[in-house]
Amino acid sequence: ASEAAHMALDGVASIELTLFGPMSVRTSEGEDVTPKGVKARAVLAMLADAPQMRQSRQWLQAHLWSTKTQEQASGSLRQLLTTLRKELGPAADVVGANRSDIWLEEGRVQTDQPAPGAEAPEREYLEGLRVPDPEPGEEGDQPFAQRRCDAALHDHPTGGGAALTRAEAGAHSD
Repeated sequence: ASEAAHMALDGVASIELTLFGPMSVRTSEGEDVTPKGVKARAVLAMLADAPQMRQSRQWLQAHLWSTKTQEQASGSLRQLLTTLRKELGPAADVVGANRSDIWLEEGRVQTDQPAPGAEAPEREYLEGLRVPDPEPGEEGDQPFAQRRCDAALHDHPTGGGAALTRAEAGAHSD
């Protein structure tokens, strides 16, 4: 992220998400606040990847706690958000939520996502991030890039614009 982007926020903490290579999260002051939990990192990546950096609670619960009841998944997501905000420290309020949605404050989040039509970085998307929640009919965990692709293809039959194709996800998850 540019120095000017951080300065424009007039002292309000922002974050920079590195999504290509091993995921990392840094505050505008350079402090590493990368969440320890896999699902917390996955939520940040899912939000960063979503239109307007916003996703419904129901969608996140279905993709991260697919084997839990609605009540259990809802509680797990609430607990994850509490922990995530603590880990983000001075940038905790970059994560917003209401009864239906969770989002990242767009003007306060910088990512290394390429612009539409631009070439993706050489590094693997979310390198090493494996989500320990099998979808129904699957065994074990999946590389996050494959989940990202599957979710985008499921939710957006045309491929979802910025989403990886199945071939790209396979190439990024080896």
